[in-house]
Amino acid sequence: TALVGVSLLFTGFISNFNRIVIPGILNSLFQKIFIAGLSALMLAGIISFSGVMWGVLVCYSVIILGLIAYLYHLGHLRLRFYWPQKHVAREIAVFTAFGLLGGLGSVLSSQIDIIMVGNMIDLTNVATFAIAFFMADVLDVPRKAI
Repeated sequence: TALVGVSLLFTGFISNFNRIVIPGILNSLFQKIFIAGLSALMLAGIISFSGVMWGVLVCYSVIILGLIAYLYHLGHLRLRFYWPQKHVAREIAVFTAFGLLGGLGSVLSSQIDIIMVGNMIDLTNVATFAIAFFMADVLDVPRKAI
């Protein structure tokens, strides 16, 4: 989870410079090919499940190293640390609070139906509803891509 977060952090930072292709290739295409290869190796019996988990760790590490190398290539990799002034720190805190509230609202709005159904019927039916809902959501992904 930490590696995914760092990867998304670098991807967001790179996108500030209007560079989205290379991070997109690393985060989407490379990751899918690498994990598909790991899955094929596991199905063939060449590696175990723990080997797949180590492979996923290596995959995200390679993605992060690739993003760092791309930042260096762009000339935007600078390691300067400074403490912001009080008024800047306050603005950052307010922006973070709004981002946190927005993320919480987004999660709540996407899960509110399961919460409401959970208050009306028993847990077995809620589980059935949740599984059916997420299956329908998976089927809806290609439509969203178009």
